[in-house]
Amino acid sequence: MRIVITGGCGFLGRRLALLLLEQGSKLGAIDELVLFDNAPPVLPLPDDKRITLVTGDIADREAVRRLIAPGTVSVFHLAAIVSGQAEADTISATASTSTAPAPCSMPAAQSNRARA
Repeated sequence: MRIVITGGCGFLGRRLALLLLEQGSKLGAIDELVLFDNAPPVLPLPDDKRITLVTGDIADREAVRRLIAPGTVSVFHLAAIVSGQAEADTISATASTSTAPAPCSMPAAQSNRARA
């Protein structure tokens, strides 16, 4: 089974990834855990062949469509702007970041029948 976590290298995404790798999922065995974020992880991740790191922009509809490919069973959408400074640095993208992920990720998830 393939699971995608947007914001997968952030605080919550990383914790969720570690928990899923350790405890698994009620949906079945995890074959691939895709961690999607705008930057590589700052904190180390386990050396686990099931982890795939993908760097990109959550507002890029084509990147999100490719990310949530057929075979994706579940999507955890945790991508967000998390600090005042980050928000100030991306003031022009603030509105699209807070509203665009659902329009980008939901159709891709729905078209592949993934749980979001």
